[in-house]
Amino acid sequence: MVLVFLRRIASISQRGLVAGSLFLLGVFAILLALRPVARAATEAVPPIVFVARSHLATPDVIFQDEVGPAGQFGTGIPKFAPGSKLVRRNADGSLLVYNTPGLVDVQSPDVSFDGQKIVFAGATTLDEESTSYGWRLYEINVDGSGFHQLTFSDRDITIPNGEDFLTEEEYRSYDDLFPAYMADGRIVFNSSRYPTRAHYDSRRTFNIYIMNGDGSGLRRVTTERASVLHPTPLPDGRILASRWWNQFNQPSNEGIFNRIDNSDTTYTLPDGTIILANPNATFNPPNGILPGGQEIRNAPNTWHLMTVNPDGTSFQRHVWTPRYIWAIDDDSGSSDTYAATQPAVVQVNGQTHIAYTMQADNTMVHSTQFTGIRVGLPGIDYIYANTQPA
Repeated sequence: MVLVFLRRIASISQRGLVAGSLFLLGVFAILLALRPVARAATEAVPPIVFVARSHLATPDVIFQDEVGPAGQFGTGIPKFAPGSKLVRRNADGSLLVYNTPGLVDVQSPDVSFDGQKIVFAGATTLDEESTSYGWRLYEINVDGSGFHQLTFSDRDITIPNGEDFLTEEEYRSYDDLFPAYMADGRIVFNSSRYPTRAHYDSRRTFNIYIMNGDGSGLRRVTTERASVLHPTPLPDGRILASRWWNQFNQPSNEGIFNRIDNSDTTYTLPDGTIILANPNATFNPPNGILPGGQEIRNAPNTWHLMTVNPDGTSFQRHVWTPRYIWAIDDDSGSSDTYAATQPAVVQVNGQTHIAYTMQADNTMVHSTQFTGIRVGLPGIDYIYANTQPA
């Protein structure tokens, strides 16, 4: 059985849920070892919600049938694994398989802050010609009652010249994935319903959306040419996510464009971003100069950990993930920065850490090769601490 992503260990515990509350366990379960006091071997494990994922059986734009990532990242996201099950492991070790009638596949569950509901993604058909094709969001009570659908195949858009350039066919379907409950009861999730494709390999672009707990009030938060994935609410209300960022230094990112430069002293940008002084470092040549005099440089073509407010404001870098210390001033994008994905919040001795799945940044198809789990500290001050030698 494949366990899926840990959601908000710190956020859930910080908001007062007792030890017996329902947690969503996943790949990051290993991070429990970071707790100051290890769990006693005889201590009961709280109930766990996870997905038992069948072997992947559908192709994507790069990988053929039964090949490729496990449907959680990159081109493997829309792949289906028919027969997957939503499961709860109880404290006594018994298993409850939830009844989700009509679904051929399920993935990416999340548990509400009160431990009473589960939101997850499901699919009803593998037929690409069906009007119901694609991942949609569903909700069920932890006791197995109240199963219902939250998002639907009801988008109504007109694409100019769509029939001439086959764009209507390309964009007729979309996916809703990776839902997470927010503290106020709303649900944040990813969707490809905004009709764009990545500029390199034409994979479907995902953006962040928010809706009310009953599925109403759907609103798009981001507008990305590439993608932003795996939204995770932070304790302060912001949304942490992984953003594929190639054109790092465009004008819209003026407040956060530069990690470091050759200035003699550290200084602070108007938005509070700290720019570290590196007067003797060698950098790639700047691409230009902003009106304030700061040099523009590209960042690695990879996935970065970002935060954004629920209203779409203050989209900025949260955790820097250089692979080596030398990579801090070598921004070539060739294995020098981790592709940081699937973030989770972890509290260690009262300090917030961000755990993430890592991969060398030149493996852009994002297979399961060279993957692992790392923990980073938020903020530019910890850019050195987050390198591999640390």
